[in-house]
Amino acid sequence: MSFRRQDKSVAAPIVGALDFPIWMFQSLDKEAKRLGVTQQSIIKVWIAERLEKVRYRRLE
Repeated sequence: MSFRRQDKSVAAPIVGALDFPIWMFQSLDKEAKRLGVTQQSIIKVWIAERLEKVRYRRLE
């Protein structure tokens, strides 16, 4: 997992809510504790990584 910070300009964050099955929430919580970060941090990084992969596939 990569935790590098990207230079992306963000005017203002958009706040939203996500519904997760309990097993997913528990797994996310466990991973966050293992890494010593928040669940929100993990979600942001994982989504950013996935979106980067999708973007690069489109460029190939």
